Amino acid sequence: MWGTLWSLWGIFMPKLVKEMSDSEVRSLKHKIRNGKPTKAKHFVGGVNGLALICKPPEGESTQGSRYWILFYSLDGRRLEKNFGSYPTIKTAQARALAREWREKLHKGVDPKLEEVETARSRRKRLASEVTFEQFAYQWFEIQLEKKTNKADVKKLFNRVKKYAFPKLANKSLLDIGYDDVAKVLRPIWKDHHATAKKVKQAIKRIFDLANAQELLPVQKNPAVWSGGLQEFLDAPSEFYEPQNFAALHYSEIPAFIERLKTTERVASPALLFAILTAARSQQVRSAQWDHIDWENSLWICPKSVMKAKREHAVPLSGAALDVLRMQPGYGTQKGLIFPAAQGGEMHDAYLSREIMRLGYPQEATTVHGFRATFKTWATEHKYDDALSEIALAHSLGPQEKRAYIRTDMVNLRRPMMESWADQCMTRPPTGDNVIDLGMRRKAN
Repeated sequence: MWGTLWSLWGIFMPKLVKEMSDSEVRSLKHKIRNGKPTKAKHFVGGVNGLALICKPPEGESTQGSRYWILFYSLDGRRLEKNFGSYPTIKTAQARALAREWREKLHKGVDPKLEEVETARSRRKRLASEVTFEQFAYQWFEIQLEKKTNKADVKKLFNRVKKYAFPKLANKSLLDIGYDDVAKVLRPIWKDHHATAKKVKQAIKRIFDLANAQELLPVQKNPAVWSGGLQEFLDAPSEFYEPQNFAALHYSEIPAFIERLKTTERVASPALLFAILTAARSQQVRSAQWDHIDWENSLWICPKSVMKAKREHAVPLSGAALDVLRMQPGYGTQKGLIFPAAQGGEMHDAYLSREIMRLGYPQEATTVHGFRATFKTWATEHKYDDALSEIALAHSLGPQEKRAYIRTDMVNLRRPMMESWADQCMTRPPTGDNVIDLGMRRKAN
């Protein structure tokens, strides 16, 4: 009978482990199983379920990582608690932590749930202490480190300071609700909707960062539209109609370029290169010499500067290559191709101002408008729509992707870009070819 009872005791009660000394714990390491090093679990005694996990070494190291785990059960579930790495957490510390954990379990307290509640209370306290202004500056610094176009980041943050700070700067993140963000946006929501959208998006991203850092006790974002701001502001569809970028007709491009070629301002060649390549302003302003593949006459735009976040190859026409060869940096071919006069990346406003200095008002054309001009030219000259879309770095639909994925799109686009360059660089008739937009509209 006693033998049977002793067997049952071994089944239902945890095995008691001799308490190891510090030197014994220090000597613990991984196991070798079937000739291969493998992770080992060593129960060290002193507190039931406390073990030192020893992993095999990596690389040239002779000792793998070791860390403390307490194995326990609660409500029929097998659970683990990590107390940190050894020897950062010494044996005596690990036993004290494990003993405290088991004492809470004995009292009916779930220590893990208690940890969660403590962390939530800490986050709530921090969120109530951190103001919107303080955290917005933290978000701004992170964006400056992440983004290559720092000028655009600064421009966006200036909008936040101008429109959001007067009402939100001194409020804690925890106290800001949908109604607070709506009060920021309402004065500009209809009359300056494009700006309002950018401010709303910036506020949303600031709260996205706060949520990612688990600064808020619960996930919240008072700048989301669906189920939030839509209850406080009129839907944009009721009053706002997006405006297309103003653009010249392609027949007017030669006269524009003829004027552009007469200036020696730093923005002039950048603008000409943008027109010839149908590229976005950011692509051109951030272009580096090492992005140019001279052997294949290609400009390889890295995904970091592309709107679609995909690398984009641009076949360069002879005229586009000539623009590059005329740049001061052509000899050394290091750094930016089109740097600002004082060095560094050129601001977007440089290109816009160049257009106005040539006598073309903003209502006549914009930097982005030249892309629309290219698209119109390509369509009217019967180029495949997918080819011009690829040239503009637009995403293609599923059917177009299937049709073009097996073809050499660069070689297909190259003749189109040469023809576009011919269109742009054709010498216009003599005389002043710049037509005042207002006069042109009256004539029509």
